[in-house]
Amino acid sequence: QKMQQSKMDFWNDPIVIAKRNAHSSYFIPSEQNTIGKLTFPRVLIDEGCASVLLPMPAGGIAEVAQHYPPDQYLWNTGATCGSAGMDPTLLIYPDLSNGIEFPVSLASNLHSHGRTIDIPFLRFSFNSSDATWVAKNCQIDASLRSSLDVIIKGAKSYQPPTEVLLGQSWISQLSSFSSGGYTFFFETSFFKKCFPSSIFYLSNAAQKLSLMKGILPPKFNDWRDSQRDEDPAVVSRSIDFCDRDYRSVRG
Repeated sequence: QKMQQSKMDFWNDPIVIAKRNAHSSYFIPSEQNTIGKLTFPRVLIDEGCASVLLPMPAGGIAEVAQHYPPDQYLWNTGATCGSAGMDPTLLIYPDLSNGIEFPVSLASNLHSHGRTIDIPFLRFSFNSSDATWVAKNCQIDASLRSSLDVIIKGAKSYQPPTEVLLGQSWISQLSSFSSGGYTFFFETSFFKKCFPSSIFYLSNAAQKLSLMKGILPPKFNDWRDSQRDEDPAVVSRSIDFCDRDYRSVRG
């Protein structure tokens, strides 16, 4: 097992490497990030967001509609709850006839592996100006038009996000470990291959904890940070190594 670990490439084996900031989010040190058909220069991996929250791309709502027209994809509206209150969101799902998910490629200029992790839908920050544009320029059904009218009439001023919040719809598909403020995100199959005994012990411990009475308080699933996105939290699979452990893994 030691020989197997010593041959790991900690630059190209991870899906991405990110730097933890003061708010316990993880910044991707690259502007070459693609989600679906759209490019975003700033991405934060945020465990407090259970899905994903995207700012409008450089071309605004028109660029979104160009790549994902509402007559070919399923559009819906929702809301996000942060420190400023409730703000509208736009959700885009693949049409049921094709079932294609949205690939996420991060830091393509730093990692040459070319691997992607798919997410099931896109979720954008969405304001009254965006809603007005869609209502005037897109072919939409009566249900979506009604939802847009609510957003347009209830317009209020708020500061839209400038960075992607990549949450649990992406994180929950991966395993990770942290060292020195950096977090390495791997496909779980990589951990099973390189750390087979560790995966066994962690899974065994988790199973024992799940059988213990009273270890979790009632309704703990309903607790959330009021400053974070409103989606319910999903616990990610992660391993936190201290620097000493990290040096030993490197051999």
